[in-house]
Parts: sequence; structure tokens; C-alpha cells
Amino acid sequence: STLFPYTTLFRSGYQTPWLSDQVLCGSRGRGMGLTGFAIRLKPQISGRYDCIYTGKFVSGSTVGPLTDGELCRSNVPDDPLEAVELQVVERSVSQSKAPDQETHPLT
Repeated sequence: STLFPYTTLFRSGYQTPWLSDQVLCGSRGRGMGLTGFAIRLKPQISGRYDCIYTGKFVSGSTVGPLTDGELCRSNVPDDPLEAVELQVVERSVSQSKAPDQETHPLT
């Protein structure tokens, strides 16, 4: 979406530039799994909201929540990304909650 620039990380270590405006990134049929990502908000809304996200990986690890452009990737090398959870929270609400940035196994 236009308000959510993002970047992705491939198994090869290549990180895409920050993309937005509904530009797709990925390997589409080339068998190159994504191993990380980051999401941030465009400046026109970043003063009012926080972008909070978590990544779930094939190894079973969950990384996050992370915020505003921090790279999300597993501690396991070449661990393919399986799912992304994204929240956009008004800053007055989110400031009272400090994000936990530990890696946790899925339960």
C-alpha cells in the first residue's frame, strides 16, 4: 500500500530497496524464499501511528513485535518467512506498551 513502504530479504542475502505504491517484490516462481522483511509508515502518518509487526518462520520461531522499519529475520540461517502479522496503532495507545523484541518458538 502507498502508506506502508517495505523491504524484503532473500536467502541469498539480497535486500530489496524500500518499495511502496503497491509494487510487488519477491521471486515469483524462482524458488527463492524470503527470509526477512521490514515495514515502516510514510512520514504523513508516522507522527500519529506506530507500525508494529511480527514474523513467523518455517523453523517455528516467531520474531517480534518490531517497529517502524526494523529488519525482522529469524536467528536460524536461511529460515523461510511463513507469515507476517501487521498492526498500525495510534501512537497515544502504543507508547504505553514497550515492544518485546525477543525470539519465541511457536506454541
